Amino acid sequence: MNVDSIIRVVEIFVGIGLLIAVHELGHFLAAKWAGVRVEKFAIGMGPKLLWFVRGGTEYSLRVIPFGGFCAMSGEAPGAPTTDEPLREFRNQPPGKKAVILLAGVSMNFVLAIVLFSIALGVGLDFTRPLVGLVHPGSPAEKAGLLPGDQITAINGQQDVDWEDVLMAIVMGDLEDNVSLTVARQERKIDFTVRPRKSTVTGLPEIGIEPATGRTVTRLERKGPADEAGLREGDVIDAVDGLQFLRWEYALCHMSSRMGRPVTLDVMRAGKPVSVSLVPRPGRKGAIGVTPARFPVVAGVAEDSPAARADVRTGDEVLAIDGTPTPTFDDLIALTAPATGRPLVYRIRRGEETFDVTLTPERAPGRQIGQVGIRRETKTDFTVGAVEPGSPAEAAGLKPGDVLTHVDDASLEKQNWSVFQNLLDAAAESGGKVTLGWRRGEVGVEKKAVTVKTVEDPLRADVGITVNPAIQWERKYSPWRAPVVGLKKSWQVVQQVYLFLRGMLTRRISPKHAAGPVGIIKLSYRIASRGIIQLVYWMAILGVNLAVVNLLPMTPLDGGLLVLTGVEKLRGRRISEKWFLRLQLAGWCVVLVLFTLITINDILR
Repeated sequence: MNVDSIIRVVEIFVGIGLLIAVHELGHFLAAKWAGVRVEKFAIGMGPKLLWFVRGGTEYSLRVIPFGGFCAMSGEAPGAPTTDEPLREFRNQPPGKKAVILLAGVSMNFVLAIVLFSIALGVGLDFTRPLVGLVHPGSPAEKAGLLPGDQITAINGQQDVDWEDVLMAIVMGDLEDNVSLTVARQERKIDFTVRPRKSTVTGLPEIGIEPATGRTVTRLERKGPADEAGLREGDVIDAVDGLQFLRWEYALCHMSSRMGRPVTLDVMRAGKPVSVSLVPRPGRKGAIGVTPARFPVVAGVAEDSPAARADVRTGDEVLAIDGTPTPTFDDLIALTAPATGRPLVYRIRRGEETFDVTLTPERAPGRQIGQVGIRRETKTDFTVGAVEPGSPAEAAGLKPGDVLTHVDDASLEKQNWSVFQNLLDAAAESGGKVTLGWRRGEVGVEKKAVTVKTVEDPLRADVGITVNPAIQWERKYSPWRAPVVGLKKSWQVVQQVYLFLRGMLTRRISPKHAAGPVGIIKLSYRIASRGIIQLVYWMAILGVNLAVVNLLPMTPLDGGLLVLTGVEKLRGRRISEKWFLRLQLAGWCVVLVLFTLITINDILR
């Protein structure tokens, strides 16, 4: 672990510790106000580093800078009676108890607003809500959304970024329409879209993806772009005079120019620069397997080239212009750059194999050629052929085997593109994967397989990496930032509530919940983007912790509030025996949930 990694880990623990310490500070201040005796108040955990006693309270700073605690007299079930029973927490009237219990989460909300205000006041990069891709046949396409539309509002919420849009869709109900307002060529247009359930995540979606970034973040040394004079930080404005919303579309265009020069118009330090380079064939990871089923047509768009040629749902595309198309990505790579040029598609329909000629068209708002064939969202991972002498053959893979896993990633509900992406990542990071497959009724077999790097003649490469999305800085004035911070806090509250409701109604899988391991892993990834991103994330996490702490379940503050309400209605305290039983039952539930979520984090 290097120094930067250590610093990030320390930042994360200090940040999470601050959330806990502020929560306990809320309980402490409210207890002092109510006249309840606070025996100990500590910042941090573990052995005492510094401490002093004042007013009957021991104040301490602990060795581990993580969290803290506030120990009140008479708080724990079965605690012995002190010489000041009127200052014990259990003997307080319900109103004072409620104030003390609510003070912790209230401080979390106050801290969240402060952290949001700091982050938004300094300025933060968000993903610009610019639509780069509308999936064919998706609810968004049926509603009329087009690539290039900029979303300005969703469900009445103004001033949104892509994360706001995504969360509004994911946390809604499948039965509820999503209201969108977009800016298109200086016009504002309203849309109503009915979400569908994603076959991959099981969550609501409408079938849109953001425009990718155009800023060069990494250059391959002595690659085509490097040798042509492109630099990190350059912003690519156009390729051969064409502007693209997705970088893969630009690569599709360059695939048709393989071995011939293309011109990139870039902005460098605010000045326009023209760069000429020659695309080369790309590289991909391979283990030597071919799917048993080639791309299957899941649907045909009306009045498309495929519809006019009588291509039907269920047809299998075997080749284009004599080039085999074992995956849908291969089909796209051959079709996308061929707008206006007739291509011969070899189709298999049942036992019959025949050729049809289709001319890709560029539909309104589209930037690549299409013939109107829709892809299946789920792929049959049955192996059709194993290349002799390949890593797959060496591992014992045979035709008819069904691929199930790559490392810990399950291929269930995935498509061949995801499988290829996993192989590509493995080829770049060491060339080894643990491949899982099933043969007949036998259980899953797993073996280590070497991933080779091979040339990909269908896809161009110029030796650069661009940022995954167009960044959009949002910065507010000192008096505006707290207002936006308050709104952000309320949005997070709504999102947590909708997530919990979705789990209770079984619409959202508990697998999407994150526990300590998942939170720390995500925090580490966010901390790598900078301290301001971490401050913003801690504000979100603080609101999450506050809402979860209000759940009506002991030993959480929400459960204790419910018991306080019962005391108020009954006119007397709950007996120590029943209070202890409820606490133990609550702790058992919390520990079971904690264990299950942690196991889920580790499996992910």
